[in-house]
Amino acid sequence: WLDRQRLPADARSLVEAVSRVASYTNAPDIAAADLVVSQVQLALGSGVRYVHGGWQSIVDSLLAGCRVHRLTATRVSADEGHVVVETQEGATVVGTAAVIAAGTPGAAAQLLGRRPFDAGPPVEAACLDLGASRPSQPGLLLGIDRPLYLSNHCPPARLAPAGRAVVHVARYLAPGERTEPGEQRHELEALAARAGLTADHIIEDRYLHRMTVAGALTLAESGGMRGRPTVTDSGVPGVFLAGDWVGPAGHLADASLASAEAAVAAAVTLVGR
Repeated sequence: WLDRQRLPADARSLVEAVSRVASYTNAPDIAAADLVVSQVQLALGSGVRYVHGGWQSIVDSLLAGCRVHRLTATRVSADEGHVVVETQEGATVVGTAAVIAAGTPGAAAQLLGRRPFDAGPPVEAACLDLGASRPSQPGLLLGIDRPLYLSNHCPPARLAPAGRAVVHVARYLAPGERTEPGEQRHELEALAARAGLTADHIIEDRYLHRMTVAGALTLAESGGMRGRPTVTDSGVPGVFLAGDWVGPAGHLADASLASAEAAVAAAVTLVGR
């Protein structure tokens, strides 16, 4: 798709940089254009919302609004019209329907005891989180010739004590890319230093060498977003799937929420029969 636009080399590099930050992907040769372009449109249109208190505040609100029983599932199967969930604690939960939101295609397949899902490789990033005495200057840095990112998240979000800042630095990893931890951290620290965040400005730091951003990259060769596994593709009657790699809508949290809504609707319909 990008080849057909016939952009000058510098313009293409800029588009690829914006695409990386909008989609978290670094695979222009294999990523689906419908996903990447839709993410760029969202980023350049409505922009980005930073969550006060961080993502944990969303998790806490979900837990507060639901009845939660903490058990560790080890296997999900069907038996005579029922869904059976076996747990590490030894308890067995039996129901009419279940939704698996295990995070990755591999984790879901393992719970179901089935062959791997037809899904792309994981989307991954190397991350350096900084608690600093002041924001970076400038507040945003994007690598054009390298897949690098730096951004102030506090401010604007309330993520640190008054007068302090939270800055995120990352390298978007290509599928299968392997970097050496020490060298990778140094690259991210060097980018932070270019934005004025040298060691004397850093109060706290956390380096995460290889983090999963999304369970699976949406591939062009698989039909793009419409080619992703559906909520009913578990292979087990009464068991539905949810995740950022499931369903034809959205990416990242948007895909997780869209597939969760569809999976729960399917489960409720089944239970109500």
